Amino acid sequence: MIDIANQITLLRKEKGYTQETLAEMLNVSPQAISKWENGRSIPETSILPRLAKHLGCSIDNILIPAELQVLEAIYTDGDIKLNVTKKINKLADNDTLIINIGEPTFKKVNDNNRVWYLLLKYKTPSGIFYSYAKQGDELCIKANKKGIESYSNGLDIIDAYYGNSEAYSNVMNKIKHYKYFNWTNYNANHETFPSNPSTAKIEYLSIIYVNDTGINLVVCEESENIVYSSDKKNLFRELSVEDKRIIKGIEPLSFENKMDCTWAGALTVALKGMGRDTSYEEVMGVSGACYRIAFHPVWDYSSVDALVAYDYATPGYKAFGFKCVHAERVPKEFRESERNCIVRELNKNIPVLAINLRVAPEWGVITGYEEHGKTLLCRTYFDKEIIDREFLGNDRYLYVDNWPFIISHFEEEFTPPSAKDNLINSLKIMIDSNRKKEGRCGYAMGYEAYNQWCIALKNKKLFSESNNNDEDFFRRFDVNHYCLLALVDARRCAYEYLNESSKLFNDDKCTKLVELSNIFNEIYLIAERVYKKLLNIKKDSNKIKVIWNNELRNEQVDELQKILILEKKAEKKASKIVGILQQS
Repeated sequence: MIDIANQITLLRKEKGYTQETLAEMLNVSPQAISKWENGRSIPETSILPRLAKHLGCSIDNILIPAELQVLEAIYTDGDIKLNVTKKINKLADNDTLIINIGEPTFKKVNDNNRVWYLLLKYKTPSGIFYSYAKQGDELCIKANKKGIESYSNGLDIIDAYYGNSEAYSNVMNKIKHYKYFNWTNYNANHETFPSNPSTAKIEYLSIIYVNDTGINLVVCEESENIVYSSDKKNLFRELSVEDKRIIKGIEPLSFENKMDCTWAGALTVALKGMGRDTSYEEVMGVSGACYRIAFHPVWDYSSVDALVAYDYATPGYKAFGFKCVHAERVPKEFRESERNCIVRELNKNIPVLAINLRVAPEWGVITGYEEHGKTLLCRTYFDKEIIDREFLGNDRYLYVDNWPFIISHFEEEFTPPSAKDNLINSLKIMIDSNRKKEGRCGYAMGYEAYNQWCIALKNKKLFSESNNNDEDFFRRFDVNHYCLLALVDARRCAYEYLNESSKLFNDDKCTKLVELSNIFNEIYLIAERVYKKLLNIKKDSNKIKVIWNNELRNEQVDELQKILILEKKAEKKASKIVGILQQS
């Protein structure tokens, strides 16, 4: 039990969760987490699958901790980062890990001329250690041997290479030489570092170092610099930053344009700004967000956030030929590095999506910068009033007020899937998301979300005068209102996307898609009817508590249950269509 307790504590801390956060994810009390970690009890069997999922490991990793356990494995070229922890853990044979870096262990990545590295953080009976290996090398780790340890006194450079995937050389002797002269930055050029005469492609300087957070890789291309942070604990790629950079043509955002999912709206205008011919309805459709529904029993406003319960971003970006890379809750010591990433994208005329840029935690688009990147510019759903009042026209971007807690980058551009493949993937997302009983962080989703929503609406005790103050009552009314708005918006998009997709075919597949789209149109009309009734109530705030009574809430439950029947009917039809499309 002590081994299990230590393992849960270690994995929780590795994920950066507090006991309270993990408890909320698992829908248990913080006291239960404390008992597990003190060895006074172990998790119930029914909780283990969810616990393993949130801790990023297998159930066996929790109950039977191996002597050698990989805590984090990142396969990276210094720009793109792929988390391969689960894959690497499967290759470990209790006390030994031997792997070849590159194919076939890892999938082939787009050839961008950079050298790829595997960075590891692992645990043995002796403690926590780090290791690394570059593309083409063999990595061997044993539980009875110590590896690289973290470095608390600033940073320590442990390896460096200059070149590209075609030809490169180790340049640690040069780094040691420059370190003797107290260089604070390393310029990647052929004078500072030796260039291989056999290559004519762009070359890169790659530096591997350890600090108090562990092992790190920083890469810059020739003519750029790698510099020390002000506290000498990190190295960063220094960009050739202009004083000011603005991406023109990013459309304004507002809640008045039938784009009520702020994530999909932000992605739509960003894609258009990059020259992609698309629409909000298509973005909602190919990402699968048009089928979304989420509800949290605590009546959380964030239930309407597109990504709060399910990952629609990965398929959404993929449908247009991009990989989505999230930077979530970036610690202050890494903000400088993340700011550089944002600036680098803006310099390429690529906008960046982020949440909580201005006013409230909704999605928007970072559209430019001033003062060499110190000040960021944006489009958000809260700009219209200021633009209308203070500026003429919609071509003015506003300043970012808050450091966002999630930042999404367009990465690794590739040929996008066909419209047919996007349609198949969209329908698969519908089926998968409907059947999930629980999404991220305890949010109910799919069919279970409808069930939880109905249960909450029918809970008379929850709404009784004796148990709730006005603030709680109005909060629940508002959350209910926004959940209905999100449902109306999503199902309208499902109808329009599927109806438009039917035009890809001129046979029975067209007919079946039209039938499916009509089901979602029926759902949309029911949800809109309920929403409009509540909207009329909201106009007179003094009467909300009187009018939105048990009878009216039960009416809404009846309508939601009708919708649930239609949702299940749509899923059955979608399953048949997927089978037909995959065979054709």
